[in-house]
Amino acid sequence: MTTPAPPSTGPWRFWWWLIARQRGRIAWCAVVSAAWMLSMMLPPYVLQLAIDGGLTTGSRADLFGWAAVLLAVGVAVAMLSIMRHRTMTWVRATAAHRTAEVVHEQAVNLGAARAPTGEVLTIGLGDAWTVGRSLVATGPGVGALVGYVTAAVLLSRIHPMLAVMVLLGVPVLAIVLGPLLSRLRRVAGPYREQQGRVTARIVDMIGGLGVLSGLGGTAHIEGQFTEESRRLQRRGYSVAPTAAILAALGAGLPAVFLAAVMWLSARLAVAGEITIGQVVAVYGYTALLVVPVGMFIESAVEISSALVAAERVSTLLARGPRTGETPAGGLVDDLSGVRVAFGTFQAVVAGKPEEGRDVLERLAGLGEGCVLRPDVLLADNRSYLFAGTVDEVIAGAGVADSALTSAALHVAALDDLPSDGREMISDRARTLSGGQQERLRLARAVAQEPAVLLAVEPTSAVDAHTENLVAQRLRAARQGRTTVGATTSALLLSRTDHVWFLIKGRVVATGPHHELLATHDVYRRLVLRGGDEA
Repeated sequence: MTTPAPPSTGPWRFWWWLIARQRGRIAWCAVVSAAWMLSMMLPPYVLQLAIDGGLTTGSRADLFGWAAVLLAVGVAVAMLSIMRHRTMTWVRATAAHRTAEVVHEQAVNLGAARAPTGEVLTIGLGDAWTVGRSLVATGPGVGALVGYVTAAVLLSRIHPMLAVMVLLGVPVLAIVLGPLLSRLRRVAGPYREQQGRVTARIVDMIGGLGVLSGLGGTAHIEGQFTEESRRLQRRGYSVAPTAAILAALGAGLPAVFLAAVMWLSARLAVAGEITIGQVVAVYGYTALLVVPVGMFIESAVEISSALVAAERVSTLLARGPRTGETPAGGLVDDLSGVRVAFGTFQAVVAGKPEEGRDVLERLAGLGEGCVLRPDVLLADNRSYLFAGTVDEVIAGAGVADSALTSAALHVAALDDLPSDGREMISDRARTLSGGQQERLRLARAVAQEPAVLLAVEPTSAVDAHTENLVAQRLRAARQGRTTVGATTSALLLSRTDHVWFLIKGRVVATGPHHELLATHDVYRRLVLRGGDEA
């Protein structure tokens, strides 16, 4: 079942959406956490009663009786602690999973052009868990508040001044931590952005390592990665002092708080205003207050970090996609000037392959500010190939059909690849050659029978004989439907109805392939590359 779309109007609204999606679970977590905190207050109270009401008599029966009561209380506390931890983990893990789920769905809808892999990985693996951990402020946070108020009430029954000190503790913490939390949000944002850029660089390097090594470009990429890493390191150094101070305060302030309360209770005991049993109880209550006070500090830090992470999630969700119908007159890319009429076989030729790719991505509605068109399929020669049988790989998200698979494989000149359901394709099709992988991607796209097929460099890694077969069969298979290829292959271009020639991303010449060969020297040199025309 698809998760309903979350709000994309800011981190707070996304955070509250996560809470609303599991209201019942968080309510149960709050009940368990409150019960656990209340049970934690019982041992000091039992000790107070034991010291002041029974153990001073020296009775062995009283000793064993109170010991039994403490044992029972300890077992109850342990059981509630287990339940609290399980429910808290459940809430956090669910929130993290739901965040990763909506990010994944959005990335699939947007495509790599508008949802870069590095950014998606950083959000899905890092930010999702940061947001999930912040929900400790909901159920356990409510339990901490109940424990805090209960301790104040119990201390007020011993002496009003103790309750006043406890109740003043949290406002003082807010005054101390407030500026630090604001600074943490300011410095953590740029750090997260740089972290995403470094992750994207790593993904690009892994994906193109073989090509880079063959072209001798590893040194250049290594230099870029080193510089990006140093920037991330500098960003990390700017975050570290604030994070370290908050961690130190989180550990130290509760201890200072405990010392202050115990100093006051000792003074009251010396003055004869409270009993020895009550001093022991005060110590117990105050020591337990370290838990809710620490929880308040932890929650504040987690929420501050989560808002930075949720901001990145909201930004990604706000990107779209906007879907719409394909215009009746054809596909138009105003930025380059390419206009594709329906029912034709056309091509975009550019000196730089990325320029042709960009045009096709915008025609498919994947560019920034574009409208995503469901009846247009972009066949990218870098798209992922999942493991499975040949039928399953060709079918993609659809139902495997051997006849359809065989026809698609024929178009891509992959007739030698069995489609009997027994041949297995490994993840990324590593067992196949580069040309076979490229043609397998083309076969997968052809099998979908889209109304409009946009193919990025569909024959860039095959020999001339195979390229000629693919060009011939693709033209026949797509007869009457719209097909556009970004290519410089003369064999493929010779079978097109119309060609758009780009320089620096803009159309400088257009017309049939043979006319451009005859009239445009730059086009001819680019397409033929010193060879003979097909």
